[in-house]
Parts: sequence; C-alpha cells; structure tokens
Amino acid sequence: PLLSRTITGEEDNSAFCRYREGWVRNYTTLTIEEVAQVLEQPAKVLLEENSPEPQVLIYHTHTTESYEAYDGEVYDSRNNWRSQDNTANMAAVGEALAQELRKAGIGVIHDDTQHDYPAYNGAYDRSAATIQRYLEQYPTIQVAIDVHRDAVLYDDGSVLKTVTEVGGRKAAQLMVIAPYDDGTLGIPGWRENFRFGAGFTAAVEEAYPGLMRPVFFCTRGYNLGMTPDSLLFEFGTNGNTLSEAVYTARLTGPILADYLLGKTER
Repeated sequence: PLLSRTITGEEDNSAFCRYREGWVRNYTTLTIEEVAQVLEQPAKVLLEENSPEPQVLIYHTHTTESYEAYDGEVYDSRNNWRSQDNTANMAAVGEALAQELRKAGIGVIHDDTQHDYPAYNGAYDRSAATIQRYLEQYPTIQVAIDVHRDAVLYDDGSVLKTVTEVGGRKAAQLMVIAPYDDGTLGIPGWRENFRFGAGFTAAVEEAYPGLMRPVFFCTRGYNLGMTPDSLLFEFGTNGNTLSEAVYTARLTGPILADYLLGKTER
C-alpha cells in the first residue's frame, strides 16, 4: 500500500519547534531553546532583481530519482523509482523551479548532469565538482539548491506518500534540509543556511498551509557549505507522482523568488 500523509511538527513536540508559520525538526545536539536563539536573526541572503549574471544554481546529486507513474492506493513492487530520462526524474522538477525563478527576474543555472548514473556511490563528490566548476565560472552565484525526492519504505513493505491539497489538486510536500555544523563538517556559515531554510519554509506555509514538511535540521554536509546559502530540497517521496512534485515546484518557486529578492518577511 501507499500511505498518504501530510507531515507536520505537531506529532512530537519534543523534537519539533515552531518558527513562525513553519516547523523545524531538530535532529542536532542543540536544545530547542538554542535552535530558537539561532533563528532570532533573519537570513542575510538578498539577490539582485533582473541581474544579467546567474545568482542561483539548481543541480541534482541524485538526478535519476523518480516517482510513481500513477496516483493510487498501491504501488508496483517492481518499481525501483529511478529513471535516466530527464523529463521523468528530478531534472524535470528542477527545471520547473528554475523557470519560476527566471520569471521573477533571477538569473538561474540549472544543471541536469546525472551524478548518480551509472554509479550511485560517489555522487556527492561528483556534484561537488560540478558546483565548483560553476562557482569558478560564475562567482556571482550565491545560492545553490540540490533538488531531490525523499523515500520512505516501512518494514511491512508500505511506502509513505507525503501529500497535501492546494487549489483542488494534490501537491507533494516539500522538505528543506539545512545543516548544523558540530565542528566536523566545515560549514562555518551553517546558521545562515538554516535561517534561509526556516524562513523560506515559513513563507510557503503562510501561503499554502500544509505544503511544507518541517525543516530537517541535521548534522549532515551534503555539499551545503559551498555557497553562502545552500540547501537541499526534497520534493515529495517515491510514493508521489512527478506531476505532484512539479506542481509543488510551480507553487513554491514564486515564493522562493520573493524571499530571495527581499519581498517577503524575514
């Protein structure tokens, strides 16, 4: 079976804390009080509207991640949720997000390199090399977003589908992953990344309640220290459909653009 759920932070108050309209899942050694103290200061990221130079890089460490072919209550157990077709995997979601940012006057590079094919191991090393190449070519890039989808397979074989409804349509929930550096990750600016992720999440929740899962605040690197404002986005899970994930990218892209351009509350 596919288990459809809308994930919020109301399920476990010991691990989750509110940040304005959004939630944060604290998976670090910080206390909830210390997390709140970090978020007392707003994110500093501010892009220039209609800049001729690229300021945002969208890429995919696990480009071939894909989705269910159809919306339903069960899934085909033969599905490995991978596709080398960039119109059917994470590259399609990343392109939808990039298009929305471009409409708002933000210069975007969308790299659709399949860093996880033909080999899955070493994908983060290969995507790091891609990021570095773009940063050397375009030093104006401030924001790097790694677009993925989550995957949750329970012990009984059921699959989690994170979904909500917006405008009468199903939309995949989006989760932001932000890093906490305990001194081992080499991300001295992790507070800025975290504030960016929490602020963006709150802005989306204000517009579309239930569209965002809590920010996953964790001690994981994921190449998130390579630009001043780097985040990892998880559009739904392997239980969602591509159309649900693309719809979420269309909904959240304009909000992300407004946030980056300083047009929404910090």
